[in-house]
Amino acid sequence: MSINVRHLRQEVSKVRLSKAAFNELQSAKAKCERGARTLIDASTVYAELMAFPKVLEELKGDFYFENRGMSEQEQLFKAPILSFSDEGVPLIRYFRVYIESAHLKAGVPLTLAQTEALDFLDAVLDQSSVQHRVLLEPGQVLISADNKFLHTRTHFIDRKTPHTQINDAMSLNDLNRYMLRMWLRKK
Repeated sequence: MSINVRHLRQEVSKVRLSKAAFNELQSAKAKCERGARTLIDASTVYAELMAFPKVLEELKGDFYFENRGMSEQEQLFKAPILSFSDEGVPLIRYFRVYIESAHLKAGVPLTLAQTEALDFLDAVLDQSSVQHRVLLEPGQVLISADNKFLHTRTHFIDRKTPHTQINDAMSLNDLNRYMLRMWLRKK
């Protein structure tokens, strides 16, 4: 969705709006500019895939992954996309770009069945019925279990020029957005 803010302001100025209607338009504009977080629960994905046992079984098999961002030394590892905790809770690990890249680096191409299962999974993940959108307000924090939820964000517009480096002396108000990602593990 693309909103031309200048055009929107010109059109709004031509129309007499109630305060509530104007606030709704401002809210829509803000949502477009900030972007929303999209969360997808592994349990919901699993429930959608139960009607397709061949796809489900393929996704429970091993795929090559890269550990980009998880370690200073890049390594490949094998793991299923869908698995289960000891308590039987569905878990998910999926970022198609990393899977395809890892298979290339391992010299092991994806099979036709694996590619079809990934295509099917992508189609499921694109359904709004499995997505939960969250629009964070300034100062809010989102914490999720990385193996129980997939996450992405919708389109956003930067108001300020992005910084290439951030130092501790900078005010967070000078930034467009700030995300601190942490991996925590139970002991």
